[in-house]
Amino acid sequence: MCQQGIPFGPDASQACDLYTKAADQGHVGAIFNLACLYRDGQCDVEQDLVRAKELFEAAAAKGHAAALCGLAGLHDAEGDHIGSFKLYKRAATSGYSTALHNVACALRSGEGVERNMEMALKYFEAAAARGHGKAQYNVGCMNAVGQGTAVNLVHARACFERAQNLGFANASVALKKVEKKLKKTKTQHVSCITCFVLKLQTDTHWL
Repeated sequence: MCQQGIPFGPDASQACDLYTKAADQGHVGAIFNLACLYRDGQCDVEQDLVRAKELFEAAAAKGHAAALCGLAGLHDAEGDHIGSFKLYKRAATSGYSTALHNVACALRSGEGVERNMEMALKYFEAAAARGHGKAQYNVGCMNAVGQGTAVNLVHARACFERAQNLGFANASVALKKVEKKLKKTKTQHVSCITCFVLKLQTDTHWL
């Protein structure tokens, strides 16, 4: 859940009242959290996407990066991927890791913006540097298959390890796959060296 910053006790039904009171006083975090309640229909609040959009816009106007992302998500749901990308890009200027990650996803997929793997990787790396587990995983994936960069299985393994430590579930599966591939590559490399040495030993030109 996105609610944060205002304690309302064990009775979650109080959340809307408390956030509304704080929002009326201009508390940007409360405006954002209230928007989340209306977007998701949580804490006995009936889902109201129009009201959610109004509140996200109000918080975004105060420079709230997460609100910009929330607003971008609503644009995405409406099929406005260009508008969504612009909002994620605005939020990313603050260094907000979720925004950086979402900009990277758009650049990788080409939704709302021209596809650019190199830039996608840079944004994933920026988000990963801020502790975003899924972004760290995506950096690993791109290095593993050579998207936006040359294939680098060693770096991919390191990324998957960090993503795993950050609690991203899929990282453990990816880590096993890349370790298996590295082992196979190492075996093939040793085999090639062995063949080369044997050839030297049997080639009279090298004696």
